[in-house]
Amino acid sequence: MRNYLKMLHNYRVMTENKIIELQLLGALALAKRNHESHGIKDIRSIMDMASVYVELEDYDNAEKMYMKALELNPDEADAYCGLAVIFVNCKDYHQAIEYYKKAIDINPCNERAYFSLAETYDKMKLYDEAISCYKKAVEINADDYWAYINLGEIYEKLDKDKEALEITQKAIDNGFDYYKTHFTMGVILNKLKRTDEAIGMYVKAIEENPNYIPSFLNLSDIYKSKELFEKAVDILSFGIKHNKKEAALYYSRACIYVHLDIIKKALNDLKMAARHNPGLVWDMERDYELFPVKKLDAYKVIKNLYSTL
Repeated sequence: MRNYLKMLHNYRVMTENKIIELQLLGALALAKRNHESHGIKDIRSIMDMASVYVELEDYDNAEKMYMKALELNPDEADAYCGLAVIFVNCKDYHQAIEYYKKAIDINPCNERAYFSLAETYDKMKLYDEAISCYKKAVEINADDYWAYINLGEIYEKLDKDKEALEITQKAIDNGFDYYKTHFTMGVILNKLKRTDEAIGMYVKAIEENPNYIPSFLNLSDIYKSKELFEKAVDILSFGIKHNKKEAALYYSRACIYVHLDIIKKALNDLKMAARHNPGLVWDMERDYELFPVKKLDAYKVIKNLYSTL
């Protein structure tokens, strides 16, 4: 049974990946035909091929295409941005930064380059540099919604909650009234002990995007901290209704059921969590909160079935 489940899981992943790969190969074939019909000096088709190679994770050919584009036009800023993406994906952030800077040198108003450079600095935990670049992106394009959101998240990580609140509120005031804005506001307000307002923001985030799992998890954690366990179960159940394969929701609901002493339901949720993400068995084994469930023979069956998948 265990081998069958593992084989089924691997087959599903392989099938999904194969479909994506076939679509990308089709796009590559189209880009090659366009290149042949427009001639070897057609930069647009070269750039298209490079982009598809990046998606296929064929970085050698992608780099060759971008370099070919730069041979034809040394001021092709998008080619430098494309090269930077390759090196970001390969985790060579220093080289990526150099390419983003070259794109900016060519076009100082290149919002995409500033935004991506900020993301790269963020990955390196160079938050001051990231903040500076996000601010520049917003200066170039005041409608850059994600720059506001990412700025707010960096300020929140740095415990600069006042700045985080201001920039995220500014995003909302400017009409960027989206789920991620409300989610970020929820995180900040909860840190500031403005719990009721945080709850309202998480509720809005869920209404706008019921497929963003952290909204459910954070809201249920607030209810759990207030010992409003039934409300926590309700919000996690609503999340599961919209995300039936999300293991983290089942796991979190299992923990709440333990607090409510509904052990049978907790056990069933742990089974569902392990089925959708066998790696969670490792967490279950180390989670003291789940002790009332783990002492059951039925839990040991789940552990033995999924622990090696």
